[in-house]
Amino acid sequence: MSERTNADVAALDLGYVDSCLAEAAHEVLETMFFVSVEGDANWADAAGVDCRYISIEFHGPLEGRMSLAASMDAAPPLAAGFSGRDESELTSEDINGVLCEMANMLCGNLLSRLENDALFSLSAPRVSGVEDGGVGVCRVFDLGIGAIRVCVSVNQSGSGLAT
Repeated sequence: MSERTNADVAALDLGYVDSCLAEAAHEVLETMFFVSVEGDANWADAAGVDCRYISIEFHGPLEGRMSLAASMDAAPPLAAGFSGRDESELTSEDINGVLCEMANMLCGNLLSRLENDALFSLSAPRVSGVEDGGVGVCRVFDLGIGAIRVCVSVNQSGSGLAT
């Protein structure tokens, strides 16, 4: 696990955020959704036309936004793995709810890696009809069942950092 001390606050950089984002995604996907990240993917190839988009804002020592996009190949199996239900039983609302919870878990896990002793306020995750991201640090994860794209944009007060 990547760790950073208070003395490193001003040194928060894109590489560190990227590393923490990858670690957070691996942990959340494996422990809560029972899927493994098979590698990085190309979003243009993985997503196709139909995706689900979720965004969540955070406030605290670091402020910003995280967005999650899930290909429709990945969304139903992820929801089934998390909920313990068969894919055929899931409604669109069920899938959206699970993806919102995934965004919440990813954001919380990422923030605890970036600022492990800090308190943050997270907005309620919201579903959007269009991608609400693509700026900052973005990673696309091939799950073998489809792909997800996670982007985080962080503003750090006083550091001049905008990722």
